[in-house]
Amino acid sequence: MVITGAKENDTNSGWSSMCYELSEQWLNSNGKSGQALSMEEAKDIMREELTKTCSSPAYKYFAKKLGI
Repeated sequence: MVITGAKENDTNSGWSSMCYELSEQWLNSNGKSGQALSMEEAKDIMREELTKTCSSPAYKYFAKKLGI
């Protein structure tokens, strides 16, 4: 499952709306194809991508949350 969108709540209920899609559908709709990767290969790719776009504090946060 992939979270493909989110909308903050418009009321005081505290609930936000989330949109979910199967990862295969999301990949296909974005012109991508899935790859069979080992967990370590996937973590390496995630580390590389995050270091390109995140500040150091943001990278540390994501690395901890994602266990990479």
